[in-house]
Amino acid sequence: MSNIYISGIGTYIHKGYGIDTLWGNVQTSSIAVGIKSDWIDSRIGKIRFGKPEEVSLKEELQLTDVLPPMKYSYYGMLACKKALEDARLTNYPKQSSIGMVIDTAAGTSIAVEEYLNRLIYQGLHKTSPILFTRTVANTALGDISRLFKLRGPSSLLFNECSLCYGFDLLKKGMCDIVICGSIESFNEYYILSEKMLFGDGFGECFYLGEGAAFIVLESEKSLKKRIGKHYASIVDYSVSFDGENVHNSSIRSPAVLNRNIQNLKNHIKKEESICWSSACFSEAQVREYEMPIIKRAMSDKIVNLFRHKHLTGEMKSVSSILGVALLSKKMSEESISLGVANTYQEGGSNTLFLLKS
Repeated sequence: MSNIYISGIGTYIHKGYGIDTLWGNVQTSSIAVGIKSDWIDSRIGKIRFGKPEEVSLKEELQLTDVLPPMKYSYYGMLACKKALEDARLTNYPKQSSIGMVIDTAAGTSIAVEEYLNRLIYQGLHKTSPILFTRTVANTALGDISRLFKLRGPSSLLFNECSLCYGFDLLKKGMCDIVICGSIESFNEYYILSEKMLFGDGFGECFYLGEGAAFIVLESEKSLKKRIGKHYASIVDYSVSFDGENVHNSSIRSPAVLNRNIQNLKNHIKKEESICWSSACFSEAQVREYEMPIIKRAMSDKIVNLFRHKHLTGEMKSVSSILGVALLSKKMSEESISLGVANTYQEGGSNTLFLLKS
């Protein structure tokens, strides 16, 4: 069975527009996350909140100011643009055959809130039907696909990892290239619920970030044919559900993580060195939830830890894509042969990805 490669990465988050900028900031441990306090709901208070810098849609995407895309869509458009450029696919003759899978946790929550406010305070006769179309979660999938003329297999997911679906599409031969991405744009109700869930620690040792991250997955045949470059190959993945931590995307139960490790161990040689990309936000979470399981399940291996959430923030579905993207970038830059990306999805899922250079 042919290998599946990561041939392009695109990001649009507060840490960087594009993987090279993001990697540079992660390497220097640059945080630069501002304190936001001008919320409509005063209960949110002052918190650290990572938001991407504004980019000219006219210059970057050649979009006019007439009916501009909602934030949820243009976050994805900008990240997808960078992924296509990084994979050198902007002039690809078979671009229409490229597939796309997007996942999200918050979805179009801002558009839904705007639509309901219009209905309640202005009435149905003053509410444009166009606003309703923007409340549909797969709006971003359609907007991005149309913009870049992508007509391959496509799907939008909630609280799952798009990379799993993209990997399976390629394994089944349904396409040769698929773009997998995550987009998050939060409304104030979502942020307030997160603060109430995490209590006093929210905004101090923990913070939210919004934006988008996309990865281009490509078959070995396609990559060789167009003489493309790659960061790493995805050997396999394992998914398990954690019913004990449905509302927490920073920790998972030991049994769940152990099960995923066991499912991937047959791909790993004994005494092989591994770079482990952590899904935890804090060092305390790593010590309590990850390292004890790693030491027991992989006692015959040298495991080097790589952590990014303390720099990039808790970005829900975007954090999963970032974990794999940054690990593959690190493997490419530092000649690391084997890596495991531990990712958590909102709702209780835990997905491990095994990467080889």
